[in-house]
Amino acid sequence: MRLIFFVSILISFLGLSGCGGSGGSSNDARSFDTSIRRTDHGIPHIKADNFAGLGYGYGYAVAEDNICKLADFYVTVNGERSKFFGADETFLFPANLLEFNNADSDFFFKLI
Repeated sequence: MRLIFFVSILISFLGLSGCGGSGGSSNDARSFDTSIRRTDHGIPHIKADNFAGLGYGYGYAVAEDNICKLADFYVTVNGERSKFFGADETFLFPANLLEFNNADSDFFFKLI
């Protein structure tokens, strides 16, 4: 339940991060002419008129495929696993190779 809350906050933040100020570019998310086509195996092919549209399409495709993994990674490297998942729980990191305790992981990442 806490992960769902965190992911919804993360999605809201990412959605609103492009709303403030002019970053020196006249393009915004509504003006990108970007299309994402996926093959039968799910590989995204992004077509855009410029590099900004290409970056937007790439970010969108990555978020579609891996938003939960990204949220889990951010919770881990911010040292907040105990806060969201409990101090005594364990998880596999990196790439499901080693098992760590949340409290130990939080201590390590807060230290570095």
